[in-house]
Amino acid sequence: MNRKRVVSGRGKYLVVAGLTVIIVVLSARILSVMIKPNDISSMLHQTPIQVATFFGAFMSLILMSNGFVLMIKERADEHILQMAMKDRLTGIWNRVRLEEEAPQEIARLERYGHPTSLLMVDLDHFKQVNDQYGHATGDLVLKEFCAVVQSCIRTTDILARWGGEEFVVLLPNSGFVNAAPLAERIRAAVEKHEFPYGLRVTASIGLAICQPSDSWSSWLDRADQALYRAKSTGRNRVEVENAPTEFDTSKTNIVQLVWRPAYESGNTVIDTQHRALLEHSNILLQAILDNREKSEISQLVDCLISDIEQHFKDEEAIFQKAGYSDCKHHIELHEKLIDRARRLSNHFLNGQVRDSELLHFIMYEMVTQHILIEDRKYFSML
Repeated sequence: MNRKRVVSGRGKYLVVAGLTVIIVVLSARILSVMIKPNDISSMLHQTPIQVATFFGAFMSLILMSNGFVLMIKERADEHILQMAMKDRLTGIWNRVRLEEEAPQEIARLERYGHPTSLLMVDLDHFKQVNDQYGHATGDLVLKEFCAVVQSCIRTTDILARWGGEEFVVLLPNSGFVNAAPLAERIRAAVEKHEFPYGLRVTASIGLAICQPSDSWSSWLDRADQALYRAKSTGRNRVEVENAPTEFDTSKTNIVQLVWRPAYESGNTVIDTQHRALLEHSNILLQAILDNREKSEISQLVDCLISDIEQHFKDEEAIFQKAGYSDCKHHIELHEKLIDRARRLSNHFLNGQVRDSELLHFIMYEMVTQHILIEDRKYFSML
């Protein structure tokens, strides 16, 4: 990724100022000659106009000289800054740059609602590569791994080396729907790639989608926990942060929401509705992946929102009856989610919102995150 940073613009401003001064002075002299051609001999004598001309030329020389010196210094500073933010071995960004960019993406999420995701990637059993083939070979593997990942991601995404054989990919404007298939593509590409000396390497990946309440440390921690699960459950796999997802690699490498017994509340109505919402979300996801007509997708969205709205009403009656202490906040959250879903649905129909943004909000924020985070808070009351 080639993101250039502008250290300062003082140098070019001084050069422009110097050029402006000399142009103004010369224009004034030419104009005076055109108006009074008989006074051209005065240019050879010491007059106030002549003194002003020399002074302007002198100031222009000073401004332009200092401007060129500053421009050289600024380019050197920019080069040093780039080197400080690049990993010397692989040539990708290091954690310094990542820790600078990540808070900006969190701020964009809070201000504009743009989703952003984080992948934490670890090369499986990389120590064995160094032990058996030497660190020089290990370095080659790391370089080629970065090339493989960069071939899968966009130019706007940030690939950074976190340390050793751990890497982080920051995905701006990417929610669950975009980030999860991308993580699987990276995993599959690494698995298929033949590294130096015929080596085969696999990668484990943890995925975390940024939440409005996240700090950089909490977001990174969730990605790290997902990575730990990927490594502890067999490696060479993608794990999403506590989300009910799995990859159907036999078909299209697409993430599907799946119901697991751990998500049960013990209440038949709530569990049945939660399971149905996951199934309806998968239907919507498949419709978008099949590139169906916008009107058909919009109809599926409206049906899903209606189902969610009915679920919220039933849920509110259940936890109010159970005496849930934070029911007022929970109801307000329901109202905000439904209101935003309706607005996004209308924007989608009018072409103001992409289908991936709409699906991320409904499928991930409304269904997945709400079930796993907010709803679980009152399960103990049932």
